[in-house]
Amino acid sequence: MNIPKLKRATIGSEDGLRVWLKNNSDLAEPVMLVTHSNPHSSKHVSAEQVANTLSNSRWSAGRRYTLNVNLLGHVITVTA
Repeated sequence: MNIPKLKRATIGSEDGLRVWLKNNSDLAEPVMLVTHSNPHSSKHVSAEQVANTLSNSRWSAGRRYTLNVNLLGHVITVTA
């Protein structure tokens, strides 16, 4: 499996995700949103939280990739 080489943004909270999405809504290219996959980490943002937050914004989620044991990458794009 080849992981796409995209601009990456690491998110450590659901509020941080909302702020990042709002501040970057003018990006034309897909982005790899990186979240912590360990549910015991204080920086954990679940895939469901990402999906719910994206559904309330101009962004949509594509494929997810396991980047390493602790990180999950979500390919996201701005929708028209």
